[in-house]
Amino acid sequence: MASDPDIAKKIENDITGIPAAHEQMFAKAKIWNNLLNNAIETCEKLEKKRNTKNLNGKACTRKNGQYAGSLKKRKPAGNMI
Repeated sequence: MASDPDIAKKIENDITGIPAAHEQMFAKAKIWNNLLNNAIETCEKLEKKRNTKNLNGKACTRKNGQYAGSLKKRKPAGNMI
């Protein structure tokens, strides 16, 4: 049978463990909330870009993982004689 100090220590750990678990839960929720807010801001910025025109007059739409307005045209390789 456990002695009184062991029982007291277990009860103390149970009681003090609850606030610690809540703090950890809220810390994780805060991290997820920040990640979600960052994702929302990024999507809003991309939506604004998509709805505007760049200097070349091309709509900012995604093409091959990049925005069409940011794609640079490659010059053909010159003849090397």
